[in-house]
Amino acid sequence: MLLFEDVIKRLKESLQLKTDKEMYEFMGTNQGKFSMWKSRNKIPYEEITNICCNKNLDLNYILNGKKQQNFVDYKKENKKMLEKLTDLEHENLYHLLKSNII
Repeated sequence: MLLFEDVIKRLKESLQLKTDKEMYEFMGTNQGKFSMWKSRNKIPYEEITNICCNKNLDLNYILNGKKQQNFVDYKKENKKMLEKLTDLEHENLYHLLKSNII
């Protein structure tokens, strides 16, 4: 069973937040709602998922405490690959993306 305290602790650590106040403000909620989640052990999945997507955090780790072995930062890796493309390769990639082939 997932525990609110454990999930929020991992989320705070990943975001380098120290207090519950910092956490609920970051989540865009208020103290009352945060306290209700805590007392009822209700994990706010939608809010946590949005934060993980926006901050590129490992959702599996936040929820389950299990780190992914081969976590890839796709944005970073894509940027590296794009920097190595020739002008012709950039043009070809542009047309492929525009035509929704890839």
